Amino acid sequence: MPTSLLAGSWPALRSRLARAARRLRNRADRALHPRRRAAAARLGSVRPAAVLFICQGNIYRSPYAAGALARSLPRELWSMVEIASAGFVGGGRPSPAAAVWAARARGVDLSAHVSRVVGAPLLDERTMVVVMEPRQRRELVARFGVPAARVRVLGDLDPRPITTRAIADPWGQGYGVLSASYDRIDRCTRALADALAALPAGTAAPAAARAGAAGDAAAPPRGRGGGWAIPQPADEGAASPAAAG
Repeated sequence: MPTSLLAGSWPALRSRLARAARRLRNRADRALHPRRRAAAARLGSVRPAAVLFICQGNIYRSPYAAGALARSLPRELWSMVEIASAGFVGGGRPSPAAAVWAARARGVDLSAHVSRVVGAPLLDERTMVVVMEPRQRRELVARFGVPAARVRVLGDLDPRPITTRAIADPWGQGYGVLSASYDRIDRCTRALADALAALPAGTAAPAAARAGAAGDAAAPPRGRGGGWAIPQPADEGAASPAAAG
């Protein structure tokens, strides 16, 4: 076959191979979900001092997950568990208007949120890390040496049957994707709150998680008073690394 024909057919072939690989991966995710869900709910012998949600850009998913968990935790835990969020790229950005609106409709206020980039000070050994996609756990292990056992994939806690472990990234998508993403985060963070409530208290929260990053806004979940901070970073996105939401 002429080289020009091979070159022209390669993009289409690569696309078909990618779709086939994704179908196989999703099939495995569906089959393994009950086992992974049970494992994800086993958080250890004591309650972590802090929970850090991480997504790509910290403007959509992870800040909403932080607020959703805060909203779901029992009142007696408000002063015992610090909740924060961060991303891999794009610090200093607010959550998009659509995210703020969708979150507000669910009782979470992202209006003061400012994204931040994850770093070693946020990854204290007493902090449980929760990511939106399996690849983000691999990145934390490779870049920061975080033990894989200390990182949870949030979608593994979904009480419903799944098609993929990843929480859909709303960046560049329509409102339907955003709404479905937040609905799934709601289900998963409720399950996480139940698992945290069942554990005895551990050690005090690390200072970095208590204080948040410079410039983060700390605010209680909407509709609650209470003595615990939710540092406001930004969420993820996967399309353009610098702009990802």
